[in-house]
Amino acid sequence: MARAEPVFLDDVALVDRQQKDSSSDISIKESTPAPPPTPQSLTPLPGAQIHERATVIVPSPCNPALPIPRIHDPVSPLSAISLSTAQSPILASGQEEATHLQHRFRTLGWRLASGYFACFILSWADGVTGTVLPYLKAEFNLSTMTLSLLWGGGTCGYFAGTLLVESILRWLGHFNFDIELSKSVDNSSLVASDKNTRNIGHSASRARHLTLLMGSVLHAIFFAMMGSKSGFPVMFVAYAVAAFARAVLNAILNSYFASGPKQALGYAYGLSGLGAMASPLVCQSVITTGAPWFHFYLGSLVLSALNILLLAVAFKPNAAESVKEHHLAVSEAAKADCDARCDADPSKKASSSGCPASSFEPTNKHNTLKKALCIPLQWLFCAFALLYSGSETTTQGFMVTYLLATKHANPNTVGFVTSGFWAGLSVGRVCWGYFNGRLTFGQRKHIILFLICKLWKNDLMIVVLNIEL
Repeated sequence: MARAEPVFLDDVALVDRQQKDSSSDISIKESTPAPPPTPQSLTPLPGAQIHERATVIVPSPCNPALPIPRIHDPVSPLSAISLSTAQSPILASGQEEATHLQHRFRTLGWRLASGYFACFILSWADGVTGTVLPYLKAEFNLSTMTLSLLWGGGTCGYFAGTLLVESILRWLGHFNFDIELSKSVDNSSLVASDKNTRNIGHSASRARHLTLLMGSVLHAIFFAMMGSKSGFPVMFVAYAVAAFARAVLNAILNSYFASGPKQALGYAYGLSGLGAMASPLVCQSVITTGAPWFHFYLGSLVLSALNILLLAVAFKPNAAESVKEHHLAVSEAAKADCDARCDADPSKKASSSGCPASSFEPTNKHNTLKKALCIPLQWLFCAFALLYSGSETTTQGFMVTYLLATKHANPNTVGFVTSGFWAGLSVGRVCWGYFNGRLTFGQRKHIILFLICKLWKNDLMIVVLNIEL
């Protein structure tokens, strides 16, 4: 058996000390951070996008050829950074759109106001007939039957205006789009004289503007002819001219109001009744002071001049409308040329002939009046309008004459009765236009009650034998 070597305490202590020293060296090595890697030298990259605050560039771990900016590295002082003064494109486009919408609302407001005033003037001339009719009868020694022919002249003028308004709009809307855009709308002649019809476009806003001016000028001529006191033939022509102008203006303004806010058309008819209510009041007041009846018509020329000015300024085509209609005319001309080439050579198709696709809807060049008359329901509406307008016109026209002849009315105040008639019509139009959309189908049966009340009031006028105003 081998004899074991003796172990001394000094040897054990030495081994323990060596193990502790080795473990402390390992811990020191683990806690000491590794030195940062030396950045690699990179060749200049002209297409590289480097953040403006980066000062140290290290290679990308995915692609060493691409630099990566390190935002946490030391940056340049703020005084050395150049701030950009360019406006954000998103903010600029938003401000531009807001400005455009504000301009559109402003234009819409002015056009609605001028259109309302035009309706006021039209009814101003129409509502005063009943008040001045007794004075016309005494001035020219005319019978009631002869005076009733004035409404016959008005009927002829209204028929002519209704049948011709579409042709007038088409005629006045022609312009040559080969001319510069700024000249083609503002400085061109009323009718394009270029014989090459392929270069002729149609401007709806320009046609509307010129037709409104034409109608307002013709309506002003009515006041001048009535104020001239030239006899019955001139008055007959004056009523025909006024009805023609009223038909043209109503056609355009009704179309514009219907395409605008929902209540615009109802307010327009309400203001029409307001004008018809105001004119008998003013005319009767003027006559009561001792002034001749025709002074009312001469004074109304001032309102007509204001009406012409408002329509000329408010409905003048703006730049946006001119550009849109110019592009529409060019697009329609290109499409017409393409169709002509395809008709000449049927083997070619529009898709392969290089014809540009139009981004606008083509203008309807067909006679829409004929299409409207082909609708059976339209004839029913026309019959109702014929009875309504005829009853309204004859009622207000002969109201004063009837009261003077049968009810012993006061000549100095009887004209105010006509104002009451038109006031009720104006209030009814505004109220029914506001509440009609809120009534259910079952609630609309109450309209019959109002019709019964209306018939009762008509009977009341017959029963009452004497009125002294």
